[in-house]
Amino acid sequence: MKLENKVYSKKELKNHYLKLKKTNEEIITYGDNIGNLYHFIKVEEGLEFQSMEKNQVKIMLGFHEK
Repeated sequence: MKLENKVYSKKELKNHYLKLKKTNEEIITYGDNIGNLYHFIKVEEGLEFQSMEKNQVKIMLGFHEK
């Protein structure tokens, strides 16, 4: 998903299927269903988008034992 550098409400983030993952004093992190993380800072109007961390997909090959 592509978010712009603007202010979002919690309802808008929920409509984008993002779930709250963690918070600290400065940064609020939401995640999507494939493991990407979206970082926001709290402002008066809502949550301002700052950055995104893409999930690094790990492909595992199955090996059969004989």
